[in-house]
Amino acid sequence: GGKIRIPSPIAYSNVQLVDPVSGGPVRVVERLLEDGSKVRVSKGKHATGSVIPKPLDVLKERRTPRSPPSVKDTRKAAVTKVTYNPDRLVEDFKAFAAK
Repeated sequence: GGKIRIPSPIAYSNVQLVDPVSGGPVRVVERLLEDGSKVRVSKGKHATGSVIPKPLDVLKERRTPRSPPSVKDTRKAAVTKVTYNPDRLVEDFKAFAAK
């Protein structure tokens, strides 16, 4: 009995990205830049600490278009309706406390 190799999917957690400077496999951490934007930075044995850009074409494929409005959606008038009035709350509390 021998081993038979059968192709199968790889879990995404077992895949590493390639450092753009060293060309080695690295882990990735997210860091914040001075302007507040998030970037992916290489980390690990072969890491140089360089920024690994996200591929724009893959990100566009993942986004699903918004579905058209349906009957089950909440109407805009109901969403923008003001239901909390702090002045009314004080009046209701005073009436309740007076009982």
